[in-house]
Amino acid sequence: RLSFLSPHRPPAMALLRALRFRGRVVASHVGTVHTLGRACPPRLVVCPLVASLRQSDLPAPPRIFPGGSIRHLADAAAGTSIVKDDLGTPEVESQPPLLVRAGLVGAATALMTPVFPIIGFNQLAFRFLDPVTRMAITGGTSMIYFSVMVLFPKAFFYAPLLLPFAVGNGLVATGVYLAADLAVGGPAALTRCKLGPLPLTGPLIGAVTAVTVPFVYPVSWAIVFPDMSSNGLWMDTEVYDLIWNWCYNSVMLPCLLTTGLAAGTIIHIVLQPMILGVPGIPWLHLAGGVLAVASLGLVALYSSSARNGVQHLREVDTEDPKYNGWIFPSRAPCFVQGESEFCWVLSLDYSSGELLSEQRQVRRLADGSYAVEQEALDSRSGPEMALRARELGQKVQDKRIRCYTSSRGAYLDTFSNAEPLRGQAIKDLLDGLPAAEAALTDALVLSVTGSVSRERLEDALRELLPHLLETPLAQRLRSSWLRTSWAQGPGSLPSLL
Repeated sequence: RLSFLSPHRPPAMALLRALRFRGRVVASHVGTVHTLGRACPPRLVVCPLVASLRQSDLPAPPRIFPGGSIRHLADAAAGTSIVKDDLGTPEVESQPPLLVRAGLVGAATALMTPVFPIIGFNQLAFRFLDPVTRMAITGGTSMIYFSVMVLFPKAFFYAPLLLPFAVGNGLVATGVYLAADLAVGGPAALTRCKLGPLPLTGPLIGAVTAVTVPFVYPVSWAIVFPDMSSNGLWMDTEVYDLIWNWCYNSVMLPCLLTTGLAAGTIIHIVLQPMILGVPGIPWLHLAGGVLAVASLGLVALYSSSARNGVQHLREVDTEDPKYNGWIFPSRAPCFVQGESEFCWVLSLDYSSGELLSEQRQVRRLADGSYAVEQEALDSRSGPEMALRARELGQKVQDKRIRCYTSSRGAYLDTFSNAEPLRGQAIKDLLDGLPAAEAALTDALVLSVTGSVSRERLEDALRELLPHLLETPLAQRLRSSWLRTSWAQGPGSLPSLL
């Protein structure tokens, strides 16, 4: 009644795991397998079918090879996560630590936050709307199709607006799981809590999270949007009274419970293999990898810069008909990477005379105006960056554009307290830039020091002067009493030299 299988393992295997069958141990060793007092050929392992032997079929304890030791494997129900060989050396730790398990629960809850309003909407629709009304809302399709094809894409596109709620949901779910895990003594005990084939732990954690988390939202809102909570909104008792009246009534409380139970069930089923661990797979490879992927998913999901609908200022088409309507025309929300993106000026390299673009540092004053620093933040070869900055400075003054200093401000637009850039303030900033003064000063230094030849300097000026004709300095010179000036055009180059 013994069965033997040959797995054709290489002879370099040091020890085979000790197997425990009905109170008897089948010990194994390199070269010869000793089981039930008899020797078996090398490279043979005992088939698990030996477990079917009756107690009377085990006539004598197994012989132990000299130098070896018998170590019983811990019962799987005990929740152990370390597999050991005959010499007691740890091989694989498959169950993740407590903090990693709690992090998995919190990350999964935060990732699912955009789905929660859809679950609640379906619950309210089936409770309070008749089939005809539901059919009118869904456009003749089923609620499942409408939710998956219409609501899901919209929910995930506008997920950055839900970031405060995702933070609150993740924190509360993490705390509830930590309390449950510590209370019952580990994930194995949590898994055994079932109602027939249905798990209870995940749904209960989801329900408790859904019922308690509304009171955390003011704090998470202040963490995510501090500029919108500068007046101490999270400490206002009226806010919590409003939450109590809105969320804990006969309409919304069942909705919260249903959403929590459904979300908890889904998360329980998905995360159970990662939280319990899979024997033979290190937890770093499974739970650790899933947690890393979930973290990247959170960044991608709730990052406003990852949204395709957020345009940079240079991408805005002001001739679009929706921005040129006669009645209530739209304004294009867009962004730039700070006011310094307008502050590129032309200059000349002191060693080669090459035309450069330098970015100047900008400091915003208390009255909303700007002060330009002499320090250069960046330098690029060629005039392209300076010319692009000049075009952006003119474009941002268009009344059809609402420009912000970050992609997040453009994405949130009117939903946040972020103020768009004022066209007049940017115009004053551009007028205060040393757009022509810096380049002409560089040319004077090159001419005096003689670090480059006269021919090279003339070539650099011929390339530089056409770009300076629209600067404020050139406009002032053209309106002055001077009749011979570089501001009159490229033909005045000899007088400049």
